Amino acid sequence: GHESGPYHSTLNPEGQGDLIDGQASFIPWIGAQEEETIDPVILVPGIMGSWKKHGKWAIDPVLHTYDNLIEAMVSSGYTLNEDFFLMPYNWRQDNIITAGELKDKIDEVKELTESEKVDIVAHSMGGLVARYYVQNDDYEDDVDQLIFLGTPHLGAPKDYLIFEGAYMPGISGFLMKTTFQIEALEHGYISLAKYIREKVLSTEQLLPVYDYLEQKVDNEWITRIYPVQYPKNTFLEDLNAINQVNFLKQRTEIINMFGLAGASSTIDTIRVVPDPDIYDNKWMDGYPKNLEKGNLDCLIAGDGDNTVPNYSLDFFTEVDKNVFQETSHTEIVTKAQKFVIKALTGEEPEDYYSGLWSTIKRMLFIRIYSPADFIVIAPGGKMVGKNFITDTEINEIPGAFYSGFDAKAEFVTIPNPADGEYKVKLQGTDNGTYQLGIDILKDNDWLEPTENLLSGIISQGKEECFVFNYQADSSDIVGQKEVSFLGSAQDVAELYEQGEIKKKAVKRVLAAHFKHLNKKYDKMINTGNKKQAKKLKKYILFNLGLIKVGLKFYLRKDWLTTTAYEILHNDLNILINQIKQEGSI
Repeated sequence: GHESGPYHSTLNPEGQGDLIDGQASFIPWIGAQEEETIDPVILVPGIMGSWKKHGKWAIDPVLHTYDNLIEAMVSSGYTLNEDFFLMPYNWRQDNIITAGELKDKIDEVKELTESEKVDIVAHSMGGLVARYYVQNDDYEDDVDQLIFLGTPHLGAPKDYLIFEGAYMPGISGFLMKTTFQIEALEHGYISLAKYIREKVLSTEQLLPVYDYLEQKVDNEWITRIYPVQYPKNTFLEDLNAINQVNFLKQRTEIINMFGLAGASSTIDTIRVVPDPDIYDNKWMDGYPKNLEKGNLDCLIAGDGDNTVPNYSLDFFTEVDKNVFQETSHTEIVTKAQKFVIKALTGEEPEDYYSGLWSTIKRMLFIRIYSPADFIVIAPGGKMVGKNFITDTEINEIPGAFYSGFDAKAEFVTIPNPADGEYKVKLQGTDNGTYQLGIDILKDNDWLEPTENLLSGIISQGKEECFVFNYQADSSDIVGQKEVSFLGSAQDVAELYEQGEIKKKAVKRVLAAHFKHLNKKYDKMINTGNKKQAKKLKKYILFNLGLIKVGLKFYLRKDWLTTTAYEILHNDLNILINQIKQEGSI
């Protein structure tokens, strides 16, 4: 028999125990109905979704992919670090390691919130990290809902370009490539592709595990059968084994959300030929014909979200699914916000958050390669970078990110920049030559941009300034150093001190020329006689031309280096253009 309890005509018809009229019965074999609670939520970003600054990981301060979702979650009642948590991480590392970090994060959240389970919202590669945790033997039955946002469950062909050839188009690709180039040099790698394959393990784990390469046989393009002549991805092969997928479905509630950007929006198939250069550590399984020459015929487009094909996104059957039309891989995070919150709480919020950075079409990317720090001054006077006066960071531009002047790769990003004139001021941190990169990156561009680098020489504490004009309807940015005759004379002195000008006589002659022409220029702009001004202008231009001829002679004689020649030759060209336009020097 069952234990005695309060009388109830239905639940306890035999009336065993004390009869308490109207009191709810306690019947162990029915069980008590618990009050429904909302689980704490962990947001797991994807590749490039975390950046390290001052030794700490932050969730995407560069591309702002998650800003709107975070704001919507907080507006709907969640509180950051109380019941809503972010998990930035090192996206270069093996996803299995990150899955272990996710387990630790879940344990931390459970203890902090006194909860038995958490909900996970995972974007892109973050979804694969979450899948590995739930599907492996260390799973602790503590994930209630797992919401995927644009997760490449079967991989993405676009990743083949990164993994095999270090080819990285688009905004995020160029940012990634620049970061990898610096890291590769730090680790002693000459080949960027080899560095990526050996040290950025997550790229291998995003490779597709299906047929996506074509080769030409008897003048016809034939699809190769995976995994023969493919780079293998054992991580996804294991993750997508039938028994593993069944584990996932049994262990947590899955909600799969993704976007579709159009029928020809996403790299679907890649046509490859044998690598023409077998010594470059690239394209071991086939070179996309003429890709690096700018020919995109080898990239066959299909349906998807600009990054992941539809059949990789729409992998699961018999799970809840939401598909968003005209939505890219990054836009899904913003577009799906109401559906995410409704899945988590049961209630759809009224407000929809779509801030300035929900769609980034262009990004200004400025970086310096030693030995200097810099500050960017945007139209209107707002600044981002190093404040030379206070020796601190400054950021007055909405959406901009500054890596910090203690970073090995010092850079500034400005999303959707305003039109107008920008200035980049440099301050030398040591003596030597520098390179300043100024590029405008475009979204969804399958071509790699050509890196625009400006070179110069600088000494500790010295300041220099570059000016460029940005217009949204223009693809080109031409940065020009602010040059004066006396500034060029200073360049000569520094080049001599650093051994780039090898003969003292050359240093003395060049410095004297620039100082002499500076006096002539002062007379030109201060004279009230137009005829005299015109004569002086002609004299200055003639002598600048003579200096250019002299530089060539000094280079042939090996009295100065190529670096010195290029820096001074660039100064002369700028001075000539300024004099011709009668602009300020």
